[in-house]
Amino acid sequence: MRVGRQHVKNRRGVIRAQKNGETAYFVVSDRLQAALDAGPIGEMTWIVGESGRPLAKESFGNEFRAACREA
Repeated sequence: MRVGRQHVKNRRGVIRAQKNGETAYFVVSDRLQAALDAGPIGEMTWIVGESGRPLAKESFGNEFRAACREA
């Protein structure tokens, strides 16, 4: 949820899962970078609400569910 540019160095990212504390690694692929460049994204988090502020995890879950239903 709260992933942003501060988690990435040389196109490689690392985050720690809030629920179980495990570390997850990811690569910022060309496709992901293009999506980020298209924006909008927040200053410290890539996923933000309409106000430009980070979403609470519950709000993100609701938005994700709605997008899945629409798809």
